[in-house]
Amino acid sequence: MNGHKFCGHCGSEIKTDAKFCGSCGSEVTPAVAPAPAMPTAPITQPVAQAEPKKKTKKLLILCASIVSVLAIAGGITFAIIANLPKTRTVMIYMIGSNLESEYASGSADIQEMIDSKFDPEYTKVLVYTGGSKQWEMDGISASENAIFEVSADGITKVQAYDRKVMSKKEVLTEYIDFAYENYKSSYYDLVLWNHGGGPIVGYGHDEFSISNSLMSLKDLESALAESTLIKDQKKFDFIGFDACLMGSVEVGNTLKNYADYLIASEESEPGMGWNYDFLNTIEAKTETKDLAKNIIDQFIAHYDDYPYKVGLSLSAIDLSKIDKVTEAANGLFNKVDDELNAKNFSEYSRELTRERVYGYDGRDSQSFDLVDLQDLASGVEKKYPTEYSTLKDAIAEAVVYSQTNMSDTNGLSVYFPTNNKKNAKTLVARYKDVAYSSDYYKFLSKYIDLINGKRVVSRSTYGDLEEKQEGKGVSVELPDELAENYQKAEVIVYRKLGENKFAPIYRGSNVTLEGNTLKTDNANLQFVVKTKEADGTEDSGWIALLEKERNSEYAEYVSFGVLYYDDGSRIGSAPKSYEMHLRVKTGEKKAEVTDIRVQSTEDGVSGKVSFDPAKIQGLDMIVSTYKLFDENGKRLEKLESWGQMYGTSLNLKKGDTYEILLEDLDYDFGDMYAGEIDQASLSDYYVEFVVYDTQGDSHRLNIIHINK
Repeated sequence: MNGHKFCGHCGSEIKTDAKFCGSCGSEVTPAVAPAPAMPTAPITQPVAQAEPKKKTKKLLILCASIVSVLAIAGGITFAIIANLPKTRTVMIYMIGSNLESEYASGSADIQEMIDSKFDPEYTKVLVYTGGSKQWEMDGISASENAIFEVSADGITKVQAYDRKVMSKKEVLTEYIDFAYENYKSSYYDLVLWNHGGGPIVGYGHDEFSISNSLMSLKDLESALAESTLIKDQKKFDFIGFDACLMGSVEVGNTLKNYADYLIASEESEPGMGWNYDFLNTIEAKTETKDLAKNIIDQFIAHYDDYPYKVGLSLSAIDLSKIDKVTEAANGLFNKVDDELNAKNFSEYSRELTRERVYGYDGRDSQSFDLVDLQDLASGVEKKYPTEYSTLKDAIAEAVVYSQTNMSDTNGLSVYFPTNNKKNAKTLVARYKDVAYSSDYYKFLSKYIDLINGKRVVSRSTYGDLEEKQEGKGVSVELPDELAENYQKAEVIVYRKLGENKFAPIYRGSNVTLEGNTLKTDNANLQFVVKTKEADGTEDSGWIALLEKERNSEYAEYVSFGVLYYDDGSRIGSAPKSYEMHLRVKTGEKKAEVTDIRVQSTEDGVSGKVSFDPAKIQGLDMIVSTYKLFDENGKRLEKLESWGQMYGTSLNLKKGDTYEILLEDLDYDFGDMYAGEIDQASLSDYYVEFVVYDTQGDSHRLNIIHINK
């Protein structure tokens, strides 16, 4: 070949002594020979690399001419070059946080990588560790940050750093640069492992961060842009989030210039996160789209034997199609913005507000307000069928593969003020930096201005509405202004625990509005915990439950309290504040525990940790108490806390069982609070409707004593 040397991957001419191609970065190999395995010894100094060549039209023509000559002379074709084995470097950025220090989740995932026995000839796996006060796996220290190479034999430290806060953008850039400079490959992938809070909150909580701040999307973009890989005009083949709530169109728009694909979940991820067995599916000719499918399929299959029925969602987004989604969204929401005004605001609000809100735990003020983009658009499909169809098609083209067990979940979420309207003005100010669409942001700003504008309903508390009780059902007649601007309503059941002392034991949306009549068919219910010891002894208590979701098939609730453990396993410190998720199928009375997870203690980050009910040794179901009336017996405008909490405390031993049932209010709990509370008051229950108007204001209606 007259002394010339050419890359076996892209065909570019390279220096005769170069180890890596200056055009594509591939390790230099003979043009028709398989690429040799990359070195397995620990790297202590950066590997020498060829000086990047400046691409010119002349060089491209020359390369094409040479390949043509080779094809004629030696039978080599473009197809052979394209089908040469491809190497892949998978970078995992693992901010351990409480997921590792309390639950050893990071160590468990690293062990999965080791056990996957991926092929080292084509795959290199690197893990950057830090951000956790304690690591379970031998060889990983909380006193430093470090990069480890993973193999079937374990982990090898290849670089160590002083401890740094991993939510800082420069730390991520430093990692990418090290991996790129020392592990040259055909493909580069980046997995961001930790907590996630969606586009506004961001990604990654480090336990050593004094401010508890996460990495914003703006900082994430800067970290990528400053990396040598991107400066060399390359891209990641995929960027994936093994974290909650990062599968949004805003995240996709942020990353579109830095990766070919985004792999992320619209919903909160369960405790085990991704299944890293996917690494063993990487072969010499594995394309990124196929690898993404394997990641998603194995993620879903990971939970086949999971003890809970959790919401699952994971999608692969072709980031080259995001601009088309943006263009279509602009077309739709520009039309909505043109039509939206103060007079029709309530109509639009009812049409756009969605039932499915990702990461929602029943507390409006904590809601991330992430909804499915296609589902949001479907609210105005009848008004703008052409624009909706265009956006739906664009989303389908961008979402190249997706798996979910949830309805109305199509692969891309978006921020829309749904439950957390009280904080919408603050959130949209932060949203400006991550907005994916100029017209969507313009519409959103107008929509939120109307939320915060002149109040559509003047009163917040009612006590004199016409009411009726029939059997277990209760109804009230709404005034016209409230009915016309009605968004949703809830019914709250209070249990009386003493003089003007009430504990809310149930909050749900099992209400309907017919004309001006707001009613619930069954306000006479509560949840009962029944335990059975190994010797047959039974006990019972009550739980206060907050509805999270309701559809035609089931209602799902959340209960808050404290869990206790006594088996020494690494499932968290005891006691631990928890959320117990329960599901009651329509027409049934027995509740199924669908998930138990730690309450999020991080700064607005969705929890990713779940628990096994078999390990629970004690349950404290806690509820606060409130005053409903003043000293004269007049209805209070706002609830006043007594500053006291009551609940059910149940001890469990190995061999004991428990179940949770939906029961009527006349269930006999025996002398549960004997000596503490007047037993006669425990049989008194009250029901209250709370109506939310289209601006998010809540309106408390009559407090009705229930005749059991």
